Amino acid sequence: MPCSKSGCGYWVDLVLAEGAALVHRRSPEGFLARYKADESYLEGQAEALARPIRELVLIIGVSELAGIEDEAAFLWSVLFDPREIFDLRDTLSLPPAHITRRLVSAFRDALLGWATARLSEPA
Repeated sequence: MPCSKSGCGYWVDLVLAEGAALVHRRSPEGFLARYKADESYLEGQAEALARPIRELVLIIGVSELAGIEDEAAFLWSVLFDPREIFDLRDTLSLPPAHITRRLVSAFRDALLGWATARLSEPA
């Protein structure tokens, strides 16, 4: 599955090992504004997410929705926020593998729900 343990698990492990600095580097702008402005610090994230997101969009059958890949990157950013990963570990005492499995599942389902809502909106 796209964004499986290999990619998302790596991110969870990286956040838990080195991510405290990421928590303090928060912008007042939203993710999509920064993402579309090609902020240099998001380039690596955009490159790493491009293929897995494209694959997931194809798997759930919503590739015809304009902008859905950017919106998927937004959902990923919301779910895989370093602060929330620390919270899952520290408050719920979840091990990294459980964090990854739950976040990947939530990401897949959130994207499906997001796309379904878009498809039902009037043009």
